[in-house]
Amino acid sequence: MRGWTLPAAVTTLGAAAVVVFLTAPVGSALQVGSFLVPFTLAVALLGRRALTARGTLRRPLTLLWWGAVAYTAAMLPWYLAPMVFETGLPFPSPLDAVFFVAFGTYAAFLVIVLRRSAPDQRVESRIAFTDSLILTSAASAAVWSLVIEPGLRSDEPAFTRAVALMYPASNVVLFALAARLAVSSRLVTTVPGVLLLVWVAGEFAGNVFYGTQVAGGTFLHGGPLTTTWMASYTALAALAAHPGLAALLRGARGRPPVAVGARTAAAARYARHALLLGATLVPLGLIALRPEEETQLLVVAAITFALVMIRVLLLTGDLGAQRRLAVEQQLLLDRVNAQNVELLRYAVIVDSTDDSVITVTLDGQVRDWNPGATRLYGYTAEEMVGRDSAQLLHDDDRDAFANAFHTVMEHGHAEIETVALRKDGSTVEIFATLSAIRDDDGTTTGVVGIARDVTERKAVEARLRDHAREMRRQAFQDPLTGLGNRALFTQRLAELTDPAEARDRSDIAVLMLDLDDFKVVNDSLGHEAGDALLAAAATRLGDIVGESGTVTRLGGDEFTVILPTGGEAAGVALAETILEAFSHDFHVLGLALRTATSVGVTTGASGSDVGSLLRSADLAMYAAKAAGKGTLRVYQEDLLQQAHERLQLENHLRHAVARGELTLEYQPIVAAGTGDVVGLEALARWRHPRWGQISPAAFIPVAEASGTIVPIGEWVLRTACREAAAFAATHGRAVGISVNVSVRQLQSDGFRDVVEDALRDAGLEPALLTLEVTESLFMSDDPRSGAVLDELHALGVELSVDDFGTGHSSLARLRLLPVSELKVDRSFVNGIGPDGECGPIIAAVLAMARALDLSVVAEGVETEVQLDALRRAGCDRIQGFHIARPMPAGDLAALPPTLGAPDGPRVGLLPGTVPGREAVRTG
Repeated sequence: MRGWTLPAAVTTLGAAAVVVFLTAPVGSALQVGSFLVPFTLAVALLGRRALTARGTLRRPLTLLWWGAVAYTAAMLPWYLAPMVFETGLPFPSPLDAVFFVAFGTYAAFLVIVLRRSAPDQRVESRIAFTDSLILTSAASAAVWSLVIEPGLRSDEPAFTRAVALMYPASNVVLFALAARLAVSSRLVTTVPGVLLLVWVAGEFAGNVFYGTQVAGGTFLHGGPLTTTWMASYTALAALAAHPGLAALLRGARGRPPVAVGARTAAAARYARHALLLGATLVPLGLIALRPEEETQLLVVAAITFALVMIRVLLLTGDLGAQRRLAVEQQLLLDRVNAQNVELLRYAVIVDSTDDSVITVTLDGQVRDWNPGATRLYGYTAEEMVGRDSAQLLHDDDRDAFANAFHTVMEHGHAEIETVALRKDGSTVEIFATLSAIRDDDGTTTGVVGIARDVTERKAVEARLRDHAREMRRQAFQDPLTGLGNRALFTQRLAELTDPAEARDRSDIAVLMLDLDDFKVVNDSLGHEAGDALLAAAATRLGDIVGESGTVTRLGGDEFTVILPTGGEAAGVALAETILEAFSHDFHVLGLALRTATSVGVTTGASGSDVGSLLRSADLAMYAAKAAGKGTLRVYQEDLLQQAHERLQLENHLRHAVARGELTLEYQPIVAAGTGDVVGLEALARWRHPRWGQISPAAFIPVAEASGTIVPIGEWVLRTACREAAAFAATHGRAVGISVNVSVRQLQSDGFRDVVEDALRDAGLEPALLTLEVTESLFMSDDPRSGAVLDELHALGVELSVDDFGTGHSSLARLRLLPVSELKVDRSFVNGIGPDGECGPIIAAVLAMARALDLSVVAEGVETEVQLDALRRAGCDRIQGFHIARPMPAGDLAALPPTLGAPDGPRVGLLPGTVPGREAVRTG
């Protein structure tokens, strides 16, 4: 049955029951049955509403139902006992207590409804309160005059009279609450409100007259008064069946006012005024009925008149407030209109945005669909509104989207990147923002999703990630060998030595190695071969270390290995493996090249940071080189001390020339056959004012490494030229002067001009100056070095290949160079045995020199056997301790013209010489 027909059916059934009750024989079964109809209907319908109610409706409905249950439980024996069982009930009895409990429950129900129905406007509340006082005063006066006052003069016992008077008194409370509801919440404008008022008014009227008749002994259970209660509970049953009961119980707050027609509103207003007018006339009518109570009733009339005047004053005084309220309402209306305009603007924005904007219900049905959604998904609004939004999701991303939807339900917002399906079956990557849609009560009613196509952005991000990986690879990878570079070495070692890791640093091993004499390969075979050798060495090193450590190339021919575990033992074992592997040939560019390596080993215990560990590994590697190359050394504390001493030596060496601490000594060079002194080799000596005489073996390598060899070499060159010119002037004959030139000097800018200037200042013929250059420089294919050599040769200076035989010289290369002399390295001279045999190398060098028309100088001759062997082999010139030791320039005045000839003078015959002084070159 529809909601609007059930209250009508209940009302019709109750009215029929009243008619049957009045027409049926008193006490008959038909009358009894009709009596029960209104009460059982009210209990049943209220029980159904109370049991199914939720939230704020449950409490008032439960109170009303329990009140109806109590009232019906008392009413049934009250009626059935005298009418059916013909048994009189005493008065008062326990049933009266049950009735009063029901009245109290009804009062609590009305209080809840009144609190929820009270409007927020203060003007209405004051007027409503005044109107309810007027109605209550009139009702109280009527009850007092018609019921209570007669009852006070009754002959019944006092307790009986008190109980009888409690019925009208308790119902005055119900009436006052109903009157307050009627004048404040406009109950008369709604059907549920009218039914509630009819129910309370019927109960009030019946109980007032019931108390009067009981006190006077004239009440009949089957009489017409009983139908008053039947009609009252018919109204209550209809109220329980009406669908508007829930709205009545929720009250006026938070709800828009109920719209009523103009006629209904006017009728309600006239009914209210008529009711108030009748209430003001009640005391005057009671005076006519009960003149003996004129004094009391005049007081009530005065009170009622005063309340009416107060109401008039409230209406008059509040007209300004009402006008202000009207202005505020207009402002509110203007604001609402502005908001509507803003909403329209937002709607235009939503329709014009490129983003997809979709709203869906909680079950996933599409409710709104903007043009951006059509552009993104390909569906039109007509195709999607009302359909399941799940068809837009890719199967692989349904769970992720469901989780995001659940997050929205819990937190109101969620973001997700997912893959969506378009109408044509293609996919598109989207970034979606989901937000909950809530009503005024805060209940989530749907979800709005704003989605954007991020396919291109994702592609750009992927390219950026690839680019970042490539940049990282380039930042940490050596481009030539593919190994890590210095940055990777620093980062990896910093990670291992991070104090936060609480790692035992002594467990970390660091190896540093470089390729011995790698520069010779670059100089002799070119940089292409050098790069190929570096790449091959890196591959072999990487194969040896594998996954056990990190291999990097620091630069040039320097490599490092980091072992995170194993400490010194693992580092030494790996170094030995590397040394053995590097003892085999590298096959590059069709050549079989062999290069040894020197390895320095240190552990994390030797330093607290990356810089100190790198320094200790570097010191250990240079110690290995100093020990003869092709070996390994483990870092010791004294290496750092030696490095400090080396640095101190370098600092002092930079100022040695300016301070006059350097001197030259000269070792004679004689003709092998005659012993004639044909030349002098200039050798640098350093006497420090505090450290004393410092060996050239100590300071020349430092000068080479630091670059101070350039200014020192220039000083040696100028001094040697000047003293050679002085020797010629003193002896009346000129001899050649040999000066060692380092690679750094030769490759420095303007070296040719320096040589020319030194010769000019000394007044020395260029042909008397021989510049000794190492074999590796002559073999280099560096065009700069070749150009300088050609310039020097054009100047008239003689060029000598020093330490010949220790490098990679070739006959073809020598034929192309402006060389006039070869100097056989002392190691080959030392190899002459006691039998006087020179050996194949010296013989080959002499044969090569004769073929190229070059002179040969043998240095380091220290015995008579060596001297005789070289003479027999055809060596051109001899130099060594056996002939003469190096001597200061001041001793050259006593130098005889012949040394080392048969029966000629020896070094011991020369005054001022120092036995045992070794001849060390300046470069």
